[in-house]
Amino acid sequence: MIISNNFNQVVKRIHKLSDIPNKEFWLKTCTELQKDLLSKIDCIQEVINKIYAKW
Repeated sequence: MIISNNFNQVVKRIHKLSDIPNKEFWLKTCTELQKDLLSKIDCIQEVINKIYAKW
């Protein structure tokens, strides 16, 4: 999935940069945002599947 790959790339880049202030905060925030986004994508997919089933 493209969206999840982009988040993974961001997290990998943050891990490589040791001079970022609040690095742990950003890692945690990115991880939480990724989980939130993926759950929303799952909800959207469920709605799409329901609409498809009605057709």
